[in-house]
Amino acid sequence: MTLAPLAASAQKFEGIVSTRVSGGGGAMDMTYSVKGDLVRMDMSGPGGMSIYMLHDAATNSGKIVLPAQQMYMEQPAMSIDAVPGRGRARGGQTQERSVRWTGQKEIIAGYECEHLLIADDNGGQVDVCAAKGLGTFTMHGSPLGMGGGAQGRGDQAGPAWARGLPADVFPLKVQSGTDIPFEVTKIEKKSLDASLFTVPDGFQKMDMGMMRGRPPRV
Repeated sequence: MTLAPLAASAQKFEGIVSTRVSGGGGAMDMTYSVKGDLVRMDMSGPGGMSIYMLHDAATNSGKIVLPAQQMYMEQPAMSIDAVPGRGRARGGQTQERSVRWTGQKEIIAGYECEHLLIADDNGGQVDVCAAKGLGTFTMHGSPLGMGGGAQGRGDQAGPAWARGLPADVFPLKVQSGTDIPFEVTKIEKKSLDASLFTVPDGFQKMDMGMMRGRPPRV
């Protein structure tokens, strides 16, 4: 078996990264489809409702798509809360997050990653085993409160550890004490159709006010 190097490859990653997100007493599987700067995150919402999120790292833009309702919503560019290496302190002021590489390495899903420690919002540290060469990682929270509890209801910036990640790494395992809120279970390097990263024709655009209310009925 050939292992991917820790150093970023000149060629951008293309393929599927399967993950397990846990927290808040629940867990769910989330799939990342990556094609260069384009990322698609497929997940299940309340009641098993299918949803996926599209993110374009080149333009710092995204969309939330509800296939069953044939609707989508545009996401604004990430706020400073979501910029890697920064968080928001009390009172709304931004602060630098402490990130320390440990030099310890591990093989997860066939890829080598290095452990780094990221300060959390409670004064503790989260251990993240991060790999390079797997594309841009993003983990927004959701206006619909989806994410297995790991992101927090309505937290569009994502969890604290995600906001503290360096920009050029992809987390393969995240551990906080004995809890593992995020873990990669499989990595498949393969060619993906560009249509996966676009909103299908005929889908209706919805605004933020509609998303903050109850999901539209089918």
